[in-house]
Amino acid sequence: MIQAVFVYDAKGNLLASQKTGRVLSDCDIGRFSNVIFRMVQFAPSEIECSALGDFMICYLVSNDVSLIIVAERSDSEINLTRTCQKLSERIELLIHQNRVHDISQAIIENVYEMSIKISLFGLPAVGKTTISCLIMKDRIPLIHNATIGVEVKMVPEGIFGPNRGLVLWDIGGQSRFRSLWPRYLSGSNLVINVTDSSLYSTLWSKKMLSLVQKAAPDALLLGIANKQDLPQALTGPRVESILGIPTTELCAIDAIHSDERESLIDTIRNILGIPTDDDKSDEDSASACVF
Repeated sequence: MIQAVFVYDAKGNLLASQKTGRVLSDCDIGRFSNVIFRMVQFAPSEIECSALGDFMICYLVSNDVSLIIVAERSDSEINLTRTCQKLSERIELLIHQNRVHDISQAIIENVYEMSIKISLFGLPAVGKTTISCLIMKDRIPLIHNATIGVEVKMVPEGIFGPNRGLVLWDIGGQSRFRSLWPRYLSGSNLVINVTDSSLYSTLWSKKMLSLVQKAAPDALLLGIANKQDLPQALTGPRVESILGIPTTELCAIDAIHSDERESLIDTIRNILGIPTDDDKSDEDSASACVF
């Protein structure tokens, strides 16, 4: 997973630096910025990858810009090279257009394209942010604050296995953001359609599935019948029959103290095809038997 990106101009001035992972501290960022630039400033004008301690450095030095990507050593050199090429072309275009201030946003967008994108979608106040906190293993908010537009979170490593670049998009469900929904949903690998298990919310989500499938035609789909503690809540199987997609029951506000959190994470792992720890243990045992 990419941890940081540095961009220098032809004179060696730092144009932008963006931390995109959780491994490097702010002190590490400053140290890497100076050391790595000195290491690569006289490199040939082609993309190079080089191991440096626990990290893989991918860099490109051209007449206009020096681009340096710091990733974990286990990351694919092929993917890093592709990202470096694509990002350098976009940054050079921004520089020629005098839009240096847009470089950081370009970095974020290109890095996230390498990641598995999970989008939470549904009406306001159905529990999307609470569910995102469950997935992130963050503290559950006690007061409801509406998500404005979209909130993007990098999922910590270890929740879905090592070296997994997952990005969680918590999409605001207010109608004023409707024109932005296709853009936010685009590129999703998994869309989690969250309902509060009421008939209204479930029918709304059913109606919105066509929008989801148009904006993210290759995305996998999962329904969540949340707020099962409410007296008028439809059961999980009933919500599933209406939505027509795999659906799991949940009471997100209480799941932090139960097995429901791990069950939800396991469900997401299974849908995305990410092996669980048990799967890896079985594979290791099988390998041991073969040899």
